Amino acid sequence: MKYIDFYLWSAIVILVGLNLLGLGVEFEREWQITWFLLSVIGWQLSRMNQS
Repeated sequence: MKYIDFYLWSAIVILVGLNLLGLGVEFEREWQITWFLLSVIGWQLSRMNQS
């Protein structure tokens, strides 16, 4: 399960990095929605693993 979390958080970091670089400017709303959903999923997985 820890490997899944690692890849998930890596994907989040990459998405945030691309967004900050401005590569997602044309699809700003879609990028924000994607980042938000990934963040929520990652946060929920982290909580599940801790408990």
